[in-house]
Amino acid sequence: MLIMDGNIVLINWLNDSPYRIKVLKLLNLSPNFPKKISKELEIHKSSLSRVLGDLYDKKLIDKITSSSRTRTYIITDIGKKILKIIDKNGN
Repeated sequence: MLIMDGNIVLINWLNDSPYRIKVLKLLNLSPNFPKKISKELEIHKSSLSRVLGDLYDKKLIDKITSSSRTRTYIITDIGKKILKIIDKNGN
C-alpha cells in the first residue's frame, strides 16, 4: 500500500472527506477518545464513527480498548508517514 502510486491514491482518498485528515492530525498530537475527538472537531458521533472505521480499515489508526471498555484511538506509523507526505506537499 505504501508504494508511491499507493500513497497518491491514499492521499486522494483522505482528501475526499473533510474530517479524515483532521482526525489523523488530532491523533498525531496524542491518543484520543471518540467523544473528545467529536467535541474537538465538532463532528456528529455517527459521522466520526464512520471516519474512524475507514481510517482503521486503511491501517492509518489503531484502537486500544482498556478494561473499562473505553476505546482510545492512536495514529499508526503508516498514518504518520502519510501525514508527513501531506504536510510536505501542502495538502
